Formats: sequence, C-alpha cells, structure tokens
Amino acid sequence: AGCTATIAAQRQSRNWESVLEILRRMEASSAENECFPKPTVATYNAALLVLMASKRCDEARDVLWRARQNCSRGWGRSCGSGTYGVALSACVACAGQGDRRPEALEGYALALTLYNEMTQMGVALPTERSYADLLHALEELSAEASSSVDYLALLPAVFGRIGDVPAEASRVALHLLQEKKRRHGITTEEYRTVMQILAHEGKCYDALGILNGMLKTGMKPSKRCYAAALSACHGTDARRARQVAEEVTLQAAAKEARARESESRARDARPKQAAAREASQQGNVRAALAVVGLMERNGVRLELEDYKEQMDAWKHDPIFCDRLREQMGLYDTLLPDGSGDELGW
Repeated sequence: AGCTATIAAQRQSRNWESVLEILRRMEASSAENECFPKPTVATYNAALLVLMASKRCDEARDVLWRARQNCSRGWGRSCGSGTYGVALSACVACAGQGDRRPEALEGYALALTLYNEMTQMGVALPTERSYADLLHALEELSAEASSSVDYLALLPAVFGRIGDVPAEASRVALHLLQEKKRRHGITTEEYRTVMQILAHEGKCYDALGILNGMLKTGMKPSKRCYAAALSACHGTDARRARQVAEEVTLQAAAKEARARESESRARDARPKQAAAREASQQGNVRAALAVVGLMERNGVRLELEDYKEQMDAWKHDPIFCDRLREQMGLYDTLLPDGSGDELGW
C-alpha cells in the first residue's frame, strides 16, 4: 500500500521515471530481498495513471503487458472495470488529436483489443471517458487509409454481441453510441465523432440520419457536427463510394461477358461504370444539399476556412453550386468580400 501510494502521488508532478523505478524494484523483489513488496493490480493502476498523465504511451503499454503477466490473480475477472478503463485510456490518451503515427495506431488497436476482452469477460465500460476514448480510437483508425484494420479479428466478442453485420468501425461506433445513450446520455462531440467515422466509410446518408436524429431530439448540433456530415458527402469518402460501385459494376460486366472477346467486354463495361459513377455522385450531392438545408433552417453558417475545407470537392458541380448560392446566399452573406474566387467559383 505504501509503494502504491507513493506511485499515485507522482501523478501531479508527472514524475514517471521514479514510478518506473519503483515498479521495477517491486517486480524484482524476491524471498532474499523483501525490501519491496510484489506489485498488485492497484499498483499497476496507479502507475498507468501517472504514465497516462505524462503522455508516455510506449511505457504505458509496456507496463500494461507486465501487469497482465505479473498479477498473481491474473488479469481476467479478478480485475474490475476500473483497471480496464485505466489501461484502455492509457493506450489512447498518449496520442494527440489526429496522431496517426504507427505507434499511435498500435495504441488504438490495443484499446480495441482490451474492449473486446472486457466484452468477453462481461465487464462494462467504467466511465464516460472510456466511451470517448474508444470512439476516438475508431475515428483515427478509420481515417488512416494505409491501416487495413481487421475489425473482426480485433473485436470478435463485440461483433458476436452486435450480430451478423459488416465488420466496420461504424458498426462498433454505433453500438457504443447506443450503449452510452442507455447508461449516460450522449454529448454533441460523441455524435460528431460517429458522423466522422461514417464519413471515413463514405456513408453520407447514415451521417445525415444521425444529424436529423439530433435535431429531432432537441439537441443543437455544433458546426463541427455539420462539417462532419458534409465531409461524408464529398472528397475521399465520395471516391470510396464510387470505387465500390465501380467494382460491383465491373464484376457484373465480367460475368455477363465471359464468352466475349476482351475488347468487347471492356467496351460494354464503360457505360455501366459511367452510370455507377453518376449515380454515386448524384447521391452524394443530394445528401450534401440536405445537410446544407438543415444548416439554413437552423441558422448555421460555416466559417470560410471550414467551408472551403468541406466543400472544395464540389466546386465543379454546377447544380450543387447554384443550389448552394440560392439556399445560403453565398455571395451576399457567407463570402461578402468576394473571396469565393478562392474556391474557383
């Protein structure tokens, strides 16, 4: 208890080096050298809290694995939800907003692994912060195109509870959202995070549905919520949606044209690809216009930099541009100084 209290006292000063030294001596204690007691789950909890406050991600992960190996009672049911919550937050909190370095992505994946273990053990998430940390991890993992995350491999127990659905980050995020709504209520930022995850997967209508749901329940979406909904309708996300449509179309064309020569098969596939691209583009434009309509009805206007970031991908679409000017009074209100030229309009 004395060693644990000493470790816990270092949290305010963030003296993580002393914490690791005390922990090392406790782990090295033996029958011949009983100056330090063996560390307990509470000891590791205190150490993780100090490392989390000090943003020492690598050290926190190392201590976490040592705790799982060294705790005499094991890490399963003997550890309460608080232990898991501390470990989970330690994996996520060490990385900053938008941090997608390999080590940060590794931390996010480890947080999901711990959440899966909690689900398997029947351990509930302890605090509202645990939900926020998991949603943040899902947001960053889904945003990183180079990280091909196998969510089913990371979260088999979670998907077993959710049911037979595609193993996507958005499914886990929506599951967390429903669970948190039942236990604590949902914040505007958590809605935004889920919409951003949907945006990374190109699910514009799902994001629009969440935005509508917020308004129907009387919650006022922030500008960041509208920006997240808009981001689901353009740019990389729209391209991903079109790529999926093109892949399906190409597969159908290949099946129909197996007996034909390669030149004929390619010629037949082109109109279908164009039709798929056009349908996907129109769907994303319609969703974006719906978001803009909600913004107008609720008196929300994005700043120029937000507007440019979210809408630049649509600047060559004449239907969208005309409708946007009509709905938002673009040149009269949003960009009175004529800076719309920066968008290429």
